[in-house]
Amino acid sequence: MPLALVPLSLADIVIHTFLYGIFFLLNLVSVWFIWFPLQRRAERGVAAALKKPMFIGAVTLFATVTTHWVCNVLRLFQAMVYFKQGTSPLEYYADLSQRIYAVKTGLIMASVVAGDIMIVYRLWVVWSCQYYVIILPSISVIGVAISGSGITYELTQFTRGKSIFASSAQAWVICEALFTILTNVYCTGLIAWRIWFTNHHSLSLDNDKSRSSSASRHLMAAMVIIIESALLYSSFLVVFIGTYVAKHQIESLIVDCLPPVAGIAFSLINVRAHLFRVKSGSMLPSTVPSFHVSRSNDDEEVPMAYPMQPLTVHNVHETPSSDYAPASVEGGKVTH
Repeated sequence: MPLALVPLSLADIVIHTFLYGIFFLLNLVSVWFIWFPLQRRAERGVAAALKKPMFIGAVTLFATVTTHWVCNVLRLFQAMVYFKQGTSPLEYYADLSQRIYAVKTGLIMASVVAGDIMIVYRLWVVWSCQYYVIILPSISVIGVAISGSGITYELTQFTRGKSIFASSAQAWVICEALFTILTNVYCTGLIAWRIWFTNHHSLSLDNDKSRSSSASRHLMAAMVIIIESALLYSSFLVVFIGTYVAKHQIESLIVDCLPPVAGIAFSLINVRAHLFRVKSGSMLPSTVPSFHVSRSNDDEEVPMAYPMQPLTVHNVHETPSSDYAPASVEGGKVTH
């Protein structure tokens, strides 16, 4: 059943603003955590933050998601106040040939690309900066960028009365969504497998079962955090593809919510991982290289990076003297 365009557009701005508010809060907290790492000795300030890809990603997403939200608010005012003195909002919203609609769509694509680049970066870090593992998702991200550019260009060529479901734009839209799903499923799957593999081997090779059990819980927590965030974003994309292929008007609401959802999925990983490390007072793997956990009296820093080639699992425990004694798994044996 077709939905009335004006009520749908009003619902769009309400839901979009609600999701943007969630993103704004999570992004602000995420940037704060990156700016002020847990350990006291870490370098801080603007210069230090600009060296961190996660900080750059957070700022980029904030810029694109915020500008996209502003465009939606401007369209609301145009439709309800300025276009023909607010007497024809339906005519305004039905006209996709306006430049602001193309700009808004370009910002959606930019947000999606930024989110995909950051999940590829997480994969690269988890796999100890091995470039071969990111070849496929990198190609997929390029596909997302090309498809997004194609969609935006098509919209600049639209004439009054043309639909977003037009055949010239349809292929670009579907390709962009499929490439994004491929990137997220591939990266999340390999990240989860690597964490599980590391956890499995650390449990089988470490003789200290209590310590191994603690490390296992931390690794599994990391895996759950990443998988849940990826499922949130991927599910949203699947719903978008379904509504778009079905040519249902509600796809306009869903696609407008993609930027804040992409930002929420990105920021949620950073915030939840940081809060878990603070709560547990122990080491949790992180794709934010600057995040460390310090519990010793002399503030010794313990980097929280996923150990990969060769498999090295740092199971940190606190001795009576507060010194760290990392256990490493290399070559099939455990060393302390």
